[in-house]
Amino acid sequence: MKGKNGVRYSKEQKEAIVKRMMPPHNESVANISKEEGITEVTLEVFDQSKQLTGALKEEQKRAKQLEKDLLKKEKALAEAAALLLLRKKAQAIWGGRRGKMISPSNRALAVELILEANQKRCAVTEGL
Repeated sequence: MKGKNGVRYSKEQKEAIVKRMMPPHNESVANISKEEGITEVTLEVFDQSKQLTGALKEEQKRAKQLEKDLLKKEKALAEAAALLLLRKKAQAIWGGRRGKMISPSNRALAVELILEANQKRCAVTEGL
């Protein structure tokens, strides 16, 4: 942003000036305006842009945290879906009752399904 004398102020200069307006210095805008040769309106714009930048950083941090939470929930949902699928397949094989004797071919299929579910679960939980 250019001042009344056509000078472009660097980010560092703006930050240094805004710091003088903040505690513990609490210098008045009028005093800084006279010392620096910058209009009071320009100093107010410096202060507002500093506040907006801080709010933007907070929103970006919040968005990043929400993305992390969403990823965790998606992984948990995938794991739950794999377990539900395993339960359905087990009920189809065993008929929904525990302790029922099953044939050797069905037993081999059940073991294969359990191993498959464990592998999918490991793949899902590795990213957590």
